Amino acid sequence: MIIKFMTLIMRSRISNILAPSGIKDIAVDNALRSLGNLRAIGGDGAWHLTEITKRNRLILEAFVTDNPKSKDL
Repeated sequence: MIIKFMTLIMRSRISNILAPSGIKDIAVDNALRSLGNLRAIGGDGAWHLTEITKRNRLILEAFVTDNPKSKDL
């Protein structure tokens, strides 16, 4: 029961973040599923994200102010 309640709170928070950013047509489940295709490649301390789709870029910009492509992981 606690896990379901926490999940509801997290989904509500994600929805509240996505709505004002102009991404109203993407449901929370679809946004999380879309971000699931991000991959990091590299080794020896130098990690980089693979190509980020436009949809993923919009979702990430709603949560993060920095461009994830320009930062090492």
